[in-house]
Amino acid sequence: MTLKAAVSLLLVTLCIIHTGSALQCYLCMGFNSLLPYDQVYNNPACTSEDFDASQLLTENSTNVNEPSCMAIIQTYEGMSITSRTPDDSGPTQTRTGFQGKIARFHGYFCDGNLCNSQDP
Repeated sequence: MTLKAAVSLLLVTLCIIHTGSALQCYLCMGFNSLLPYDQVYNNPACTSEDFDASQLLTENSTNVNEPSCMAIIQTYEGMSITSRTPDDSGPTQTRTGFQGKIARFHGYFCDGNLCNSQDP
């Protein structure tokens, strides 16, 4: 085998390994019955009460160093929103809420495929 062929084989193998090891997370962000349905941004299957994985999209975490998923309930001014997403913030990014207002976050981060299906 030539050096060029060996390098090509190695690159293909690394791509397969990397693709196969991507962490999948459920992807949805809230539900408000007064707004039009949207599979990601307004889906009743996202809520803890009516969670239905078959109705949700999934997305891979793009955080190479610490891939994780999250499920969080955000409460702000009496309204609660459930979010299930990949957590792609890196260790140097700051997670912020609503400036000047009090927001309450309750939930978890996890590192297994589709692990953000449990109630936050």
